[in-house]
Parts: sequence; C-alpha cells; structure tokens
Amino acid sequence: MARYENNLFNKDFFMDEKPVRRSRIHWHSYYEAEFCLGGMGTQRINGVCDTIEKGVLTFLSPKDFHSIEAMENPLHMITFRFFTYVLSPEMINLINEHKPPFRLFLEGEDFDKMLSAYRALEAEDKRTDTFRERALKYRIGLICLDIIRHAVQSRTDKSENEFA
Repeated sequence: MARYENNLFNKDFFMDEKPVRRSRIHWHSYYEAEFCLGGMGTQRINGVCDTIEKGVLTFLSPKDFHSIEAMENPLHMITFRFFTYVLSPEMINLINEHKPPFRLFLEGEDFDKMLSAYRALEAEDKRTDTFRERALKYRIGLICLDIIRHAVQSRTDKSENEFA
C-alpha cells in the first residue's frame, strides 16, 4: 500500500495492472476503481463479503475499508486511484449523493466498453503533451459517471425485483 501512497503524493493519479493474490484490510486517502479482468476470489468492503471474478468493478471512496483474497490463482486486476481534487466539485457531489462504494458486475459489451475506457486512461497517462493532465481528469470523470450510471441502474433493478 505504501507504494501507491508514495506515487499518489508525487502525482494526482496512479494506475496499475497486476496479479493480486491477497490484499489485507486497508483504506486510502483517495478514490480507487478496481476492475477484475480474471480469476476468482473474495472481496470484503466495509465488513461485507462478496465474490470477486471477471467483470466485477468496485469503486471505493476514501472512507471504505476493503480487502481481497484470491481463491486459487491470482486475480488479474486493473486499478486506478485519484485524489478528490482531480474531479470537479459537481462530480464529487454526484458520487457522494449516490453513496459509494459501488460494486458492479459488467459483462459483454459493458465489460468491453469499460475495459476500453481503462485502456484509454492508461494510454493518456503515458502521454507527455500539455493536454495530458486535462485529458486524464476528463477521462476519469467520464469513467466515474459511467460507474455511477451502472450503479444507479443496478440498484433500481434490484429494488424492482424485490417487489416482483
């Protein structure tokens, strides 16, 4: 965890893709969006345990305690982290209004679109031109908006199914 903290203090945004076997319970001073590209395991967020597998995207606020444990093989995770001030106050209000953490299961076209968005963010992070910082903030904001949309739709679908 210290490696991430050190990188984040040197820049506003940090992204990595790696195998994860185990991550002990912890929290951060920044937002984190973890996207599972493969494997199976258990994820605990604020004391609630769920399965994590390909397609699970978790968006965590600085208030969320979380851990991960892979079952057999390591999980293949791609993650980006950013400080609150990277996003506009309106976007932060929108995130807070919908109460993270957000936990989504994406498959098919939704999975492909989100992975493409992550890859575009990763490519932008490697650029060195004067537009890099502004483009990163824009892409992070769009991904956050997509996550919130999916989370709101998922919550709506769950409550409609409860009454069916």
